[in-house]
Amino acid sequence: MRIGVNVRVLLGENMEGIPRYIYETTLQMANEHPEDEFVLFLIAKCKRISGFPPNVKSVIVPWHARHPILWLWWFEVMMPLYLWWCKVDVFYSGDGYLSLRSKIPTLLVIHDIAYLHYPIM
Repeated sequence: MRIGVNVRVLLGENMEGIPRYIYETTLQMANEHPEDEFVLFLIAKCKRISGFPPNVKSVIVPWHARHPILWLWWFEVMMPLYLWWCKVDVFYSGDGYLSLRSKIPTLLVIHDIAYLHYPIM
């Protein structure tokens, strides 16, 4: 199985919070499933990501920026194209964002407990 992973938030060596979560969960999955291939989708600003086993490769997806239009372009145009091009079977996004145009099954993780503080009445 080929698993695509959104690692666009892994920008440096000193990771904490969501980047640390994505790094650790991806590393654990890759170590426990050497028969699967993991494709990390990076932005150009990402430094080389180290510490992953040989079943992990990286692909730089261009056009990412903080500007809302370029951000939308990255998720809704570039990501579906790269997921198709890399023949990804399932996509894992641990930062709460995904492509709504992709037909590939996606695991989305949203780090939020607002539902506990503001339950629906």
